[in-house]
Amino acid sequence: VNTLNFAVPADAKSGPSYARFRLSTNPGLTVTGLATDGEVEDYKINFTACAPLSVSPDVIICSNDSAKLQANGMASYSWSPAQGLSCADCPNPLAAPSATTYYTVSGRGGSCPISNATVTVTVIPAPKASVSPDISICRGAQTILTASGGDAYTWSPPEGLSQTSGESVRASPINSINYTVTAIRTGCPSSAATVEVNVIYDGKADAGRDIGVEVGPGQERAMAVDMA
Repeated sequence: VNTLNFAVPADAKSGPSYARFRLSTNPGLTVTGLATDGEVEDYKINFTACAPLSVSPDVIICSNDSAKLQANGMASYSWSPAQGLSCADCPNPLAAPSATTYYTVSGRGGSCPISNATVTVTVIPAPKASVSPDISICRGAQTILTASGGDAYTWSPPEGLSQTSGESVRASPINSINYTVTAIRTGCPSSAATVEVNVIYDGKADAGRDIGVEVGPGQERAMAVDMA
């Protein structure tokens, strides 16, 4: 048995066609023309256009989250590595890797050659808000509050704060208060933490300015002291 391989012409169109084989001792035969011996055989063949394999674009997910991958254009698919995928032989697996992973999908369509495509799933850590410890300050004083664990931060309530966004803010509340800072990272749920700023009074008495008081015989002298 002899096996003959032929390259498909680049301009071949989808649909039926024919391949002609001429067997003879005469060299240099063309598709048509005379030969002193041999035989001619015609075989019907069908050209099938091979669709390109396409895959969803690269995606960024938060840790413990997932993303749907999508491949198109083929009859069957195989994804690798299989770790973190809901299925490795389907066109649209859910990807939930624990770390950034480069996935390759191989697609096969009929008699077409296997095609490959890649997609990257980038995993970023979820924000975890952390803030300065609780603190006590004297009334009229100020303190610096600092947050970490995110890419951006918002603070509330605004009373006594120098600003309501940023990693660090100055706090000078009139009364004791609890501040909440929210850590933000694009693509992830936010995270919050709370800090208490306890305002204490210095306890100094203010009697006001000196005044003179005249009293008559037998009258008592009294003085009011302002403790505020």
